Amino acid sequence: DEAQSDKIAHLRKMGMQAIRQGKVGVVLLAGGANWRLGGGDLPSACSSRLLGLPSGKSIMQILCERIRRIGLLCQAEDKRSIKRTSIPVLVMTSRLTHRNVLEHFEANGYFGLFPGDVIFFDQPVSPVMDMNGRLLPQSLGGEFAQTPGGTGAALRALANS
Repeated sequence: DEAQSDKIAHLRKMGMQAIRQGKVGVVLLAGGANWRLGGGDLPSACSSRLLGLPSGKSIMQILCERIRRIGLLCQAEDKRSIKRTSIPVLVMTSRLTHRNVLEHFEANGYFGLFPGDVIFFDQPVSPVMDMNGRLLPQSLGGEFAQTPGGTGAALRALANS
């Protein structure tokens, strides 16, 4: 349908304009420790084995490359400006994944993204309680067991960082 194509072209133009104006950012969730998926020592987002692609790319690499490409497309469409299109990329990590995720970005040159556009923030944790409301002790020592806030806590964590 021509009407549908026109609508898609219009929405794409509006989206690219919003990106060039700095009104769009991306939040990537990288707090998963990869225990359930059996991917080994690396967090889910950093594991190249998780997707099993011939390229060996991690989920994080694929996402960052797409963000970089969108920035380049925005820049190419704006013929009046020679300025780099900045797309803030906010990466939520957890206490378990922060170091590995940061090292993954550093070892791969931030996947072509401008390092100043990439901001890491911590996923909140909450204490674990039993059915009677008592704090559960941590099995590996420490004070009390804690659990990550999950994806639902991403906006709260971002606001508090």
